Amino acid sequence: MQGDIRQWKAQGAKDFRVNQHQVNAAGERVGVNRPDLQFTFGGKRYYIEYDTPVSNRGPPHRERILANDPNGVVILKKQK
Repeated sequence: MQGDIRQWKAQGAKDFRVNQHQVNAAGERVGVNRPDLQFTFGGKRYYIEYDTPVSNRGPPHRERILANDPNGVVILKKQK
């Protein structure tokens, strides 16, 4: 996660939140779910969910995140 934060910060992303209530690009709370990592880049809110290779929790989390913020971008990452 720290590597992703560094990478996105270097590209100009801002408003990072780690394991906190979901907010949209305007900073408004849109859900009490807690995406693993979220930030704003290019006017859009990005959400990254980290998962283990054997877990299937990512797709349902993506659905919830997008239900709360249809304009968001969800990235699912499998961790080793």
